[in-house]
Amino acid sequence: EAMFIGVIGGILSIPIAFLLDRIIGYGLTEVVEAWSLIQIVMAAVVLSMLAALLPAWRATRIDPVEALRYE
Repeated sequence: EAMFIGVIGGILSIPIAFLLDRIIGYGLTEVVEAWSLIQIVMAAVVLSMLAALLPAWRATRIDPVEALRYE
């Protein structure tokens, strides 16, 4: 799930960044290579998986009966 969210977030961030660049008016005219875009998506996937790692690790350490008792 975290990997899926990272892929979607990375893919959606690219056109949003280009759109904001046009709206703000900096007008960056540099050509962006495909490898740079792939690195952006890969970084988003890695960061989202790292962010999901700690809560998932904590969830495996809790007894299910004790976790349900608080709900």
